[in-house]
Amino acid sequence: RIADISKILGASLDPSTAFIEVAPIIKTLIPCDRLGLIEVNFQNRTYQMLTATGDTLEGMPERVSFPMPESGVAMSVLLDKEPLSLDEIGAAAMFSAFSGELTPFAQTTKSLLISPIVAGDKLIGVVFARSATPSAFSDRHLSILGRISGHIGGVMANSRVYEQAIQLGNEREERLKLDEQNRQLQKDYDARNMFLSSVSHELRTPLTSMMAFNDLLLKNKAGNLTEKDMKFLKIMKSNSEHLTSLVNDLLDISHVDSGKILLKPVHFDVAETIEEIARSADPILKPRKQKLYLDGGQEDIVVVADKQRFVQVLSNFISNGSKYSEDGQQVNVSWKLDGDRLRVTVSDKGCGIPESEMPMLFEPFFRSERQRVNNVPGTGLGLVISRSLIKAHGGDIQIESVEDQGTTVTFWIPVDGTGILRDEGSDRAA
Repeated sequence: RIADISKILGASLDPSTAFIEVAPIIKTLIPCDRLGLIEVNFQNRTYQMLTATGDTLEGMPERVSFPMPESGVAMSVLLDKEPLSLDEIGAAAMFSAFSGELTPFAQTTKSLLISPIVAGDKLIGVVFARSATPSAFSDRHLSILGRISGHIGGVMANSRVYEQAIQLGNEREERLKLDEQNRQLQKDYDARNMFLSSVSHELRTPLTSMMAFNDLLLKNKAGNLTEKDMKFLKIMKSNSEHLTSLVNDLLDISHVDSGKILLKPVHFDVAETIEEIARSADPILKPRKQKLYLDGGQEDIVVVADKQRFVQVLSNFISNGSKYSEDGQQVNVSWKLDGDRLRVTVSDKGCGIPESEMPMLFEPFFRSERQRVNNVPGTGLGLVISRSLIKAHGGDIQIESVEDQGTTVTFWIPVDGTGILRDEGSDRAA
């Protein structure tokens, strides 16, 4: 009979199903009312009833999980890994360590056999036989259950290995799928960046020619252009400048995505540079009677950074402060040393940004609903590019805004150029 049990168990990878199949044979060897198979999980410190067969107790669930006791008879089984025979008192002592779910089981158990299931030197489960008859089991019954639990241990160990193999196979398949998806995404990114870069370069050439001829016509040296002609030429110039800005943004965003933002650091005076930026901003501010207030204190500050990119970032923040403010309002720019970093702040009293939109500020092409409603021009790339340029300097950026009250943008960059991504042609001596 034990050979038959071994044969059935050895042909299965499902401990629960195999146990149900061999239970009738086990009952011919061990006179019990109920047989059960429990899995021991040391990681979660729980017992999990896999299956049980025999009498059904009212209120006793077929599959139950309960915490592993810290001491007592049940814990001694785990530690000693030896079969154990308990009478009514011993069984009651063991059940007292568990939750009330086992109360029906404890009340009707007069004799109990417990045999640990060991794989290698690790306890992985327990098989038990219970009886409502006092002194129902002998040492021979305990020995038989111990032999059977050895065969069950092989099934449970093989089942775990099989499940792990299936899991590893599934994980490997998922990794392969993810790798393929990543390769395709990278291919798409590269294609998009190449397209953006190519289009940007192709558009620059005709734009440069258009703007050059537009400037020549605006000089009106022959004096044959009417006031209406000049108005149209100025509109052409404005739109050409806007298109050039868009082309430059597309080129920059392609560099951002490909991680190819390379800077050319030089020494420059911060106050002088910001004053140059302020003069360049006059054509934006004056038509709307806006003012730019500069506050750099009395300290002379020289930094090592890419001057052109610094101008680009600060000009973008000043432009945003102007665009999102009413006519006649003021945009403030302040700068100072903050430890070993330069801190620059641009603030306005404009329309501000809704709290719900703050998390999306640095998403490419994101435009606020208010910007669209108010017809404020923009591509939704300025903040993304500016943050990437600041990060490329080893710096950081922070934006605070309250709807209808204004926005404050603060950014920091190291004064000595620490952390800058350098181009091969950069001023390394700087």
